[in-house]
Amino acid sequence: MLPKLSAIILGILREGEKNPYEIKKLYETLEMSKWFPVAESSIYAAITKLKQKGLIKGKVIKQSGLPAKTVYTITPEGEEKLKGTTALYFDTIDADFSKFEVGLLLMDLLSREELMKKLKNKLSEIDKRFYEVKKHILNLERSPHPVPVPTIAVFKYKYHALDAERKTINDIIRILNTRRGRKPARTVFDLRA
Repeated sequence: MLPKLSAIILGILREGEKNPYEIKKLYETLEMSKWFPVAESSIYAAITKLKQKGLIKGKVIKQSGLPAKTVYTITPEGEEKLKGTTALYFDTIDADFSKFEVGLLLMDLLSREELMKKLKNKLSEIDKRFYEVKKHILNLERSPHPVPVPTIAVFKYKYHALDAERKTINDIIRILNTRRGRKPARTVFDLRA
């Protein structure tokens, strides 16, 4: 199975040859960092690995008066690997915990006041993103040009995931407010009967 960034790069290259800068610009134009933030250096590193594995190939293009640039295309092996990875992504329930989920498991390490402050700050940030994503979905749906279903699907998924985080944080705040001062007798990792 390919890493997510490698799969995205291969998906971009399926549409035609691109150089790393064009891949980065397309990533930004599609606002993919809203749901999958990636450093520019990671894009270049992923391209290098894909080339080493024979999943993409590059060719140098010389332009008059400009420095030469390398553009990449997906190979047949890359197409096959991308197809297999895409199928596996739908078959796999990702066991990779997010930082927020780990934070929830360990929240008893923070004082009630510190936890409430962190939760309220996170809720504020999530609310901003939630409404940005909602606005973006509305703009996509109202677009005079047909928007590909996968584009809308990704943003709808992010919208619902953010909504789930909002609801979870609001539930935790409500529980903390009703249990003032009471510390749980055990941590989540204490499995005594």
